[in-house]
Amino acid sequence: MSWIVQAVGNTAGALGGYVQNLEQERLYKQYAAQDEANARLTAQEGAITQDSALKNVRAGMASLTASMAENGLYGPTYDRLATQSRKNALQNVADLTYQNQTQWAQYKNSANYNRYLAQQTANSRGLNLHMSLAGGAAQTLGSAAQYYGWGGGKRPSASNNAFNQAYSNAFSSTSYGAGNKSLKAKLSL
Repeated sequence: MSWIVQAVGNTAGALGGYVQNLEQERLYKQYAAQDEANARLTAQEGAITQDSALKNVRAGMASLTASMAENGLYGPTYDRLATQSRKNALQNVADLTYQNQTQWAQYKNSANYNRYLAQQTANSRGLNLHMSLAGGAAQTLGSAAQYYGWGGGKRPSASNNAFNQAYSNAFSSTSYGAGNKSLKAKLSL
């Protein structure tokens, strides 16, 4: 009766795979949610950093202009110096903004990828369960056939014929036995 133990083991293994698949999907969704939270936080921090940097640019330019006027420095040369200083400061702000947007985009892409992986995991769950159960059933039937001496040139007894007929009827009523073309197409790949 080791085939009974094998049947129970195969069923438990298939269900274990199903539960593991559920857990993997949950983890991918959790990772996606964390990446979304990080993206929101990065966007908020970036806006604050940009505002702060622009305020510093305005304050620095006002201080530079006041200092130049106080020291009697005016004219085209000093205007070009002030303009260049302003351009450099604004370029620094633009660099900070770009770095922030790049980090935000990385978090969003990571979240999208984790959602994709979660969906793929969910899509494969049912097929994996069916394949595990079908493989386990085939192993168990092989063991049962060996245990009871079915096949191998021996003529089956009447009780074996009844079992074979019941199995055949049960299998043909399922979508697998009734000619599920999409499954057969997937299995033939």
